[in-house]
Amino acid sequence: RRCLHAQARRACIERESLKRAGSTHGRHGFCTFLRRQYGTVLAGWRTMDVHQKGYLCYAEFCQSCREMLFNGDIRSLWRELDANEKGIVTLKEVCPEVAFEVCGLKKVMLKL
Repeated sequence: RRCLHAQARRACIERESLKRAGSTHGRHGFCTFLRRQYGTVLAGWRTMDVHQKGYLCYAEFCQSCREMLFNGDIRSLWRELDANEKGIVTLKEVCPEVAFEVCGLKKVMLKL
């Protein structure tokens, strides 16, 4: 009986923690996490892409998520982001809206 009570208490604490931190499930939850931790998704992505290649392989992605203390399911998130199974993810796959804005800004700056 005590074991069940302790399990229920842990589950409740975990649910409350997720509510406070925002859901970390899926791409949208990950973007929310990056915004909260770094101010913007782009700033979070730049923190992850330490070699400035524009993409991350699975090992780099997992290491970055752990270093950022991301508490979501990294493996499931990777599968969602790497839907084309190329073995890499880019900012476009993490947050297409931000990638579109960055691309537009680059085009404007190249015209100057």
